[in-house]
Amino acid sequence: MDEYEVAVTRHYGAPGVEDRLVHAAVSLGLDPDDLGWQDLAAADELHIGGAPAALQLAEAAGIGPGTAVLDIGSGIGGPARAFAGQFGARVMGIDLTPEFVDAAAALTRRCGLDDQVQFAVANALEMPFADSSFDAATMLHAGMNIPQKQRLFAEVARVLTDGASFAVYDIMSGPTGKPRYPLPWATAPDHSFVSAADDYLAAGLAAGFEAGSSTDLSGAAIEYMERGRSALENPPEMGLHLLLGPEGTERMANLVAGFRSGALEARQIIFTLRPQRVPG
Repeated sequence: MDEYEVAVTRHYGAPGVEDRLVHAAVSLGLDPDDLGWQDLAAADELHIGGAPAALQLAEAAGIGPGTAVLDIGSGIGGPARAFAGQFGARVMGIDLTPEFVDAAAALTRRCGLDDQVQFAVANALEMPFADSSFDAATMLHAGMNIPQKQRLFAEVARVLTDGASFAVYDIMSGPTGKPRYPLPWATAPDHSFVSAADDYLAAGLAAGFEAGSSTDLSGAAIEYMERGRSALENPPEMGLHLLLGPEGTERMANLVAGFRSGALEARQIIFTLRPQRVPG
C-alpha cells in the first residue's frame, strides 16, 4: 500500500459508522431494516451540496435506468444509493477506506438497493475492472486525496466505454493563497493533493477526454457550508456530525475561509471520452 493510501485510510477510517447512522434512524422513528436512501441523505453525502448536488451531477452525466456507473471515492455510499434509487442506475463504488466500504454495503442492504449497488476497496489509480466496464463515472470530493491526476484520468478512461461521461465535482485550488489546515480531507498539506482546474483539464485531455461544462460553485458552497457549521453546533439526529467528529467545526471553518480567500474553489467539470477503440 502506498504512503498516500495509508494516510487516507487513517484519516477516514473509524469503527461504528453504520451503528451511528442506524441509531440516528431509530431515534427518528425509522425502521432500520427498511430505510429509503433519502432517510440517510443528511449524513451519507460527504460533499458540499448534499444529495441535490449528487443528483445534479448525475443528470449532467446522463445517468439513467440501467446505466453502469463507477463512483470513485464512494465513502459510505450516499451518492451511489441516490443514483440507484433516483435514476435506476447500476453502481459500483470504490473507496480506499475499508470501514467506509463495509458501512456503505451494510447501509445499502438496509435500503434494499444491494441488487443495484456494490462497493469494493480499491485504488482509483489501479482499478480491478476490465476495459470498457462502465457507461459513466462520477467523482465527488475525492480528487483531493488522489495524487497523479494524469494517471487517474488514464485509468478512468480505460474502464469507460467510448462516449461515456466522467462527471467531477471536487474542491480545487483557487487563484490566490493557500488554505489553512486541518480541512475535511486532510489534517496537513503533505497529505492533500488539491489541484487547479487546469490540471484536471490537462489530465483529461491527455487521457482522451473532451471537457464540456466547467462551473465554479464556490458561492453556493459557502452558503451550504455556513448552514452546515450551524448544524454542527446544534446537531440534528441525522447529520454530518456523525462522521466529521469533534474536529468538524474547525475543518469546515477553514474550508469556508479557503473559498472566501480564493485559495480554494468548488468546481464541477463534465468530461466526455472521445471514441478511441476501433470496432472489430
